Amino acid sequence: MASLELRHLIWHIRYRDKRGRSRSISTKLHTSPKNDVLAQKKLIAFQVDLSRGQYPSNSIKIGSLLDDVLNDYRVNKKKSLVRVELRITKHLRPWFGNLKADRFGADDWREYVAYRMAEGAKNASLNLERANLMYGFSLAFKAGRLPSKPYCPRLKPPP
Repeated sequence: MASLELRHLIWHIRYRDKRGRSRSISTKLHTSPKNDVLAQKKLIAFQVDLSRGQYPSNSIKIGSLLDDVLNDYRVNKKKSLVRVELRITKHLRPWFGNLKADRFGADDWREYVAYRMAEGAKNASLNLERANLMYGFSLAFKAGRLPSKPYCPRLKPPP
């Protein structure tokens, strides 16, 4: 269940995510008699959404996920860091960087593939870019920043 808490004169809704971690989101309502009632109404609506399995959407951008990938490669001292940096900075970030992660879908990926193939990119290169992108989604999912990972079709190698 969810509950209201007052932090710095602003109402927040505290709840547990799918993994059981305690989370908090702001209602953006300052404390006042009128806003206290509105905060209660927001809490009730939030509890209804939770009972339906609808968790709040994050406004995490894919650019942030790509930063996580680069950071992971640096921390783990992976040898392919230079190639991954190139793929991300030259191709993935300009196309997906400002897109919200919860809005990403297979149609976005297919549109990107069509654009890159028109530039002359091969299936193998696109699969490597897809792997880097999906690794960012996996890191965010494991960290509890995203409720799920999107489906993103892999390209078949040419015959």
